[in-house]
Amino acid sequence: NLGTNLGYDGHGEMNINNEGLVVSNGGSSLGYGETGVGNVSITTGGMWEVNKNVYTTIGVAGVGNLNISDGGKFVSQNITFLGDKASG
Repeated sequence: NLGTNLGYDGHGEMNINNEGLVVSNGGSSLGYGETGVGNVSITTGGMWEVNKNVYTTIGVAGVGNLNISDGGKFVSQNITFLGDKASG
C-alpha cells in the first residue's frame, strides 16, 4: 500500500488536471517536517483519491497547500488533518 507524500523534509509539487486521476492506497501527507513544503493543485476535472483506512495530513509541522478549482476533486475515505503539529 503506497501513499503519496510531497514535501517530506523537502519540497514537492503535484498538479492534477484535464481529468487526470491519482489514487493513493496508503497514508498521504503534504509538507512533512519542519523543512517540508508540499503543494497540490487539482483543476479541470482532475481528482486525487485516498483509499483504505488511512489518514491524509496537510501540513505536518511543515507547510502544506491543497488548491482545488474548476471542477477538481479531493476524496478521502478517512480523516483529513489540517495543520497537524502547527505552531505560531
